[in-house]
Amino acid sequence: MNYMLPYALSRRILVYMLSGLLPIFPTATAQSVHNNTFAGGYSANELARVDALLEEGMRAGALPGIVAGITTSSNALFVKAQGVRRLDQPAALEPNDLLHLGSCTKAMTATLSALLVESEFLEWESSLEAPPRGRARTGSTITLHQLLSHTAGVPVFGLQEWEAMPVFEGDIVQQRAAFTQWQLELIQDEHVYSNAGYAMAASLAESAMGQSWETLITERLFKPLGITGVFGWPARHDPNQPWGHWQLEPDGPLVPHPPTDTYEVPPIIAPAGDVSMTMGDYLVFLRENLRGLNGQSNLLSKETFEFLHTPVGTILDLPYACGWIILPEAFDGIAFHTHDGSALTFYINMILVPEHDFAVAVCTNAFSMPAAIACSDTLGSLLGLHLQAEARRQAGSPDGPVENASIGVRYSTIQTAVDYAEEGDIVVIDPGVYDETIDLTNKDIILCGANSGFPSAAADTVLQGDGTTPVVLLSGNTEECILQGVTVTGGSVGIHVVGGSAEIMDCRVVTNKGAGIELFDEAQPFIHHCLVADNGGAGIAMPPKTEGRKLLHSSPNVVNCTIIENGQEAIVDGRPIIANSILCYNVTNSDAAQISSDLASVTYSDVQGGWPGEGNIDTDPLFADPDNGDYHLKSQAGRWDSISQSLIVDDVTSPCIDAGDRSTPVGLEPPPNGGIINMGAYGGTLEASKSP
Repeated sequence: MNYMLPYALSRRILVYMLSGLLPIFPTATAQSVHNNTFAGGYSANELARVDALLEEGMRAGALPGIVAGITTSSNALFVKAQGVRRLDQPAALEPNDLLHLGSCTKAMTATLSALLVESEFLEWESSLEAPPRGRARTGSTITLHQLLSHTAGVPVFGLQEWEAMPVFEGDIVQQRAAFTQWQLELIQDEHVYSNAGYAMAASLAESAMGQSWETLITERLFKPLGITGVFGWPARHDPNQPWGHWQLEPDGPLVPHPPTDTYEVPPIIAPAGDVSMTMGDYLVFLRENLRGLNGQSNLLSKETFEFLHTPVGTILDLPYACGWIILPEAFDGIAFHTHDGSALTFYINMILVPEHDFAVAVCTNAFSMPAAIACSDTLGSLLGLHLQAEARRQAGSPDGPVENASIGVRYSTIQTAVDYAEEGDIVVIDPGVYDETIDLTNKDIILCGANSGFPSAAADTVLQGDGTTPVVLLSGNTEECILQGVTVTGGSVGIHVVGGSAEIMDCRVVTNKGAGIELFDEAQPFIHHCLVADNGGAGIAMPPKTEGRKLLHSSPNVVNCTIIENGQEAIVDGRPIIANSILCYNVTNSDAAQISSDLASVTYSDVQGGWPGEGNIDTDPLFADPDNGDYHLKSQAGRWDSISQSLIVDDVTSPCIDAGDRSTPVGLEPPPNGGIINMGAYGGTLEASKSP
């Protein structure tokens, strides 16, 4: 095995990972980021997406377990874990388990050095003297900064060098000092990524302070940050902590690596890659770097943090600073600060994005080529998810009339809110009139008026078309897409549906030039508790689709709707299933048929002119005030009056009360309700007329 393998993979993995961001990244760069952007944290839907990405990473890399987290400079947004601590045991990997950080330790050692520099115990130019060989025949001076930036000419020091390393006597401080002198004999002209260089930097600190690196980093870095770091494999400190996993043979399966095995990171090299800590604690360290680069840290000055993150040279063609790979213009001029780490039994990768005020890290308790790629691919996916989440928050307008309730962000227009909504989000529209046409194509979200619940409340939120296009477009939506509690009016068509199975509920679709609702491409929406009235065309039109010699029909489920006074039939074409509805007074000639489809299945409905089917009636529904658009049913026991916001008692009772399907729940109908749902748009709602 080669201890350098993880770093050698970095360039390949970065290219692979970052190339996947190209389709999504531009949407996230439009505005600057504020520290309170994620004050409300991630939404439930966003966290569910995180879970899905971790599951995919587990499958792709055949990983035993995976842990991921994202932080801003203010707070951690999440830490999540999946999988097991070891493949031969069922114990689940937990978010607060210890993880081996490998070479991500280097940034911590560099930060400790900076603390000692600011305290004037060291200088960046503090030096070691190399003998006259290799790069300088007359000797050379090697500085602390060169050691931390891999520009000192110190050899790689991988596994083969470990095995050839002499035995050094004394305590760990004495051993590192002797190791440093040994390495000074090996200085070369080439600048390479060097684990030994970080051990030598630690020895400089130990010489200045008279304490071990382990004590110094614990007392001066970990404790001030309120975090805990241990040294060596996690399960060496607690048998219930995760085991690492590795391949004993090339392309072989991952197998658990016993923490008591003789293979370990030599303690002398611990400053280069042997810290273990929880993901939450590691995020604290990353958060302090974000804060430091913003001038908000009490640990170090902004200038020192910037110094630590400024590249000195390139290693494997990657700009390297002090424990950080800096990609100054990863995309659109935005810098990524990154590093990965592995001692061949765990693997971690991370990216810090100071300009967007967040950092993301992903770790698995395994190492193999597929595991490293899967882990890094998950990192890239989480990076993309966060940039999208950031973009949808940054696009908001604090005083906007439309709120994505799932993330607590308001927008200036409905369409903007829809565009930035993600699957499962709930978008709520304040009462008002909106001169917008809304495209919900492939958007499986809930779009609703603030006063949703029954059709009369839909009058408070009006989507006003301009007469040239449909007001609402639904295309390719699943049943998870819901349009609720709005008035759709003024369009060439009210709602245009292309395929899919969206739900349309509690809506008023009125006064559109053409059809109230038109369906194409075998659409199967669920339309219920809607008023479809006074449209120039049909109430619901469903032109068939021709495919060869076949006619393919849309087949909506229409329940508890009132379809009335439209310019053409209530139902035209299609294969609708209609129940508990009222269809009357459509077509200029009010005695004309209300349904123009031999394929319609109609039950428990009031259809003017009659229609075959169980429970159907043909009678005057006795609306409260149809001339003024009030289609509540008259009742001697009381009906709701939307104007006075009170119950009114009539001298007659509508035959549509208690006339619906007995198997349909009465829902929210107020008592007395007879235990049977009413027909029409108000049946099953709080505004249902009472049973006599």
